[in-house]
Amino acid sequence: MLPADTNMAPPKPFRCADCKFLGVIRAMKAGYRKRLVESLLQNLHVGRELKIDLLGAISMLSRSWADVKKETIRNCFRHAGFRMPGDDTPNSDSTEDTAGVSAEVWNELA
Repeated sequence: MLPADTNMAPPKPFRCADCKFLGVIRAMKAGYRKRLVESLLQNLHVGRELKIDLLGAISMLSRSWADVKKETIRNCFRHAGFRMPGDDTPNSDSTEDTAGVSAEVWNELA
């Protein structure tokens, strides 16, 4: 009998094909980061404790997802190779503004 192969994990668990939704994830994280900083600034100005509870974090994440633009999602599907018949739009690397928090807000926080 031959010994069984115990290496059952795939060699590269995160391939480039898995990166097709990075634009959507990046946009959602930027929106969440923006809301988080705004919430912390608001609490700081009011004098409340700088704390985010789980419900608040989930709410910010939900609103961030709702704010992801359709064009960003469409571009991610194009990068993955999904195209509508007659869609001659070139692959666009441009997604929505992923900076999230403006320099003005960061300066106010500092």
